[in-house]
Amino acid sequence: MEDSSRICPTRTDGRASLFAHKVSLPQCQERQRKSFHKCFTCAHNNNLQQPVKGPTILSRSKLELKP
Repeated sequence: MEDSSRICPTRTDGRASLFAHKVSLPQCQERQRKSFHKCFTCAHNNNLQQPVKGPTILSRSKLELKP
């Protein structure tokens, strides 16, 4: 069986947290739903957006306007 535990919080900058706990994936998701005070700096935060790759909407409209 795969170990699905995480270190809470796992900082996005890679540095070690002063206080960290080993939590399961369901515990991690529950903490995020309840707005746990460390979730906003965590690498496992579901609300963190990945950078969008490819042309933006603005650049697409410029490309469409060219004859």
